[in-house]
Amino acid sequence: MFSKGLNALLLVLFVSAATFGSVYAAEDTPQPGFRARGRIVSVSSERNIFTIETRNNETMTVNVVEETRFRSRNGSIQTINNLEVDMLVAVAGSRNEDGDLVAGLILAGHEGDLQGWSRILGTISDIYLDSSSFTLIKKNGETQRFLVTERTRFRSRDGSIQELADLESGMSVLVGAVESNENQGGSLEVILIAIANPNEQSARERVGGEIESVDAGRNLFTLITRQGTEQAIIATDQTRFISRDGSISGVNDLEKGMYTVVIGTRSEDGDLLALRVAIADQGVLQWAKKINLHASGQVITVGIDSVTIEDTNGEQFIFLVDEETVFRSRSGDVKGLDDLKSGMKVLVGGQRLDEGHIKAIFIGVGRVNAETTYLAEPEVEFGY
Repeated sequence: MFSKGLNALLLVLFVSAATFGSVYAAEDTPQPGFRARGRIVSVSSERNIFTIETRNNETMTVNVVEETRFRSRNGSIQTINNLEVDMLVAVAGSRNEDGDLVAGLILAGHEGDLQGWSRILGTISDIYLDSSSFTLIKKNGETQRFLVTERTRFRSRDGSIQELADLESGMSVLVGAVESNENQGGSLEVILIAIANPNEQSARERVGGEIESVDAGRNLFTLITRQGTEQAIIATDQTRFISRDGSISGVNDLEKGMYTVVIGTRSEDGDLLALRVAIADQGVLQWAKKINLHASGQVITVGIDSVTIEDTNGEQFIFLVDEETVFRSRSGDVKGLDDLKSGMKVLVGGQRLDEGHIKAIFIGVGRVNAETTYLAEPEVEFGY
């Protein structure tokens, strides 16, 4: 219930901030660092800090500074003095030199802000321009009709969707809606509709390997993949480079022997154009290469020297934990087995041992961020 309510609240806040897809307007975008969602458990306006409990039962203390921006549905939350215990929040920010979490943007509100709101994922079925409406096939297979009004806002990655006529059957969408005053056969009024190209993600390719050569003049570098094949990759203006210390910002900074994971798309000529290039920390690779099994799910039980995980398919794994096991969490609070709790969401990289045992090489706590932490390559943890 907590997760559902928080997601719905965020949708309300996104509408009030007139943003979606990217939560922030361009001038609001914080530097890369951390993002967290949860419920406020304490506020100290004198010290300019507040603490939240995340959906993974972690606690995070966040600092508010002069540059911190606040967003709320009705604009009533402007400073830390307006934050209250039990409010739901989404925070994005960075770490300072001391490692403290500093908020760049805070979205906040009460659960009561959710009244009357629906948040629905699905695929557009039919579009009716004459009645300013469309039907959506929801994830459970049911069909829902929605009304588009002057209050409806459209969001798409490239800005090409601006009105009902721009929608097409088969588009994947997230709809934020309220009960319609016109009540046309149970229709809901759309306040916000965010469109994703259903083919966009499937068209992306992921490749990991060691850099073999770099041609900065042509914005090109070549990898030897883990399968032993050679792959040329082209960087463009849209390419984002990611490294632990931020030292890699372009092809000029790449060097032979670096290990990288690339997410990209194919051009019409078949070239692989990089969207994300993440450079693995060399220290991480020493243990990451040992991983030959991974499980993503939640903690069931924690023992003296082991943890039991149930993955998303309902299968359970027992991982042995020792002093070599590496722990990572968004807040940095999870440093060992004693910090794990039943119900936490985790991703575990393991190594199969003799007699059927599995040793935990890496345990990451919290929602996996595909762009800044794993890039959908669970065996490589970049330590950001």
